[in-house]
Amino acid sequence: MKIDELPELLRDAATVKRVYGDPYQIDGVTIIPVARTGGGGGGGEGGSSEDGGRGLGLGFGATAIGVYVVKDGDVRFVPSYDVNALAARAAAVMIAGTLAWRSVAKARQHRKAKVARRPRIAPGLNIGYSHVELDD
Repeated sequence: MKIDELPELLRDAATVKRVYGDPYQIDGVTIIPVARTGGGGGGGEGGSSEDGGRGLGLGFGATAIGVYVVKDGDVRFVPSYDVNALAARAAAVMIAGTLAWRSVAKARQHRKAKVARRPRIAPGLNIGYSHVELDD
């Protein structure tokens, strides 16, 4: 690719057709697909003093987010759901909840074990340094 081709490439990549698809009709209902797009690019120059070097990179992506449905003059947006992403988020929440529950359970068990190790003194029994006294 040559640098002179870059403006045309960017113009083609950043069109409204990337976000809104061609509308189509089914049984008197018009459907317009909608996507989320993103892109980026970068370039650089360097190399040896003899030949020099140049580089350029571009990337674009799109994800379907839903459709506009036009029926009898009413327009509504119907979102699409990425089931795989939803399942991954649910799994992450379940794992985090399990780890949090485990930490709380271990802390409670540790606290109970610490209390059980303390010496218990019977009521009315005072222990001194060198002898034991009984209260009346």
